[in-house]
Amino acid sequence: MNLGSLPAWFSLLVLPRWHMTKKITAAVAVAYSVLYVALAYALFSESILSMDYSSLSTTQGLSKAFSDATSVLAGWAHFIVFDLWTARYFVLDSGRSGIPHLAVVPAILGCMFFGPLGLLTYLAVKKVSESRFLQSATSTKTFNF
Repeated sequence: MNLGSLPAWFSLLVLPRWHMTKKITAAVAVAYSVLYVALAYALFSESILSMDYSSLSTTQGLSKAFSDATSVLAGWAHFIVFDLWTARYFVLDSGRSGIPHLAVVPAILGCMFFGPLGLLTYLAVKKVSESRFLQSATSTKTFNF
């Protein structure tokens, strides 16, 4: 399952400004989204009426809901889509913001392996980058002759 998303992750990490990176990441995200919708439909069309929604608010209820291999696969597809799309946003936003790509790589890897950690990393990188940009834009240049 992860192998299908590797070209997208590779292009985000190594080829962020390549014209095909946006297309590859979008195509992979759409493909996994279709997989997720199909799996969710298969899961929920059978059990939607009999499902106890209050059980989803407990860890025991969530464990039971994800005890089925199909639901685990659907959840994994969900994670791949959202993590990939979030990392794609990092690359696009950093390009618009002038953040060097090497500064964004830890956020991409964090998102790939640990989801929300990547988001926090990118927000920190962006904040640091913005503060440096503001400092350099407002500082007075002095010249020594």
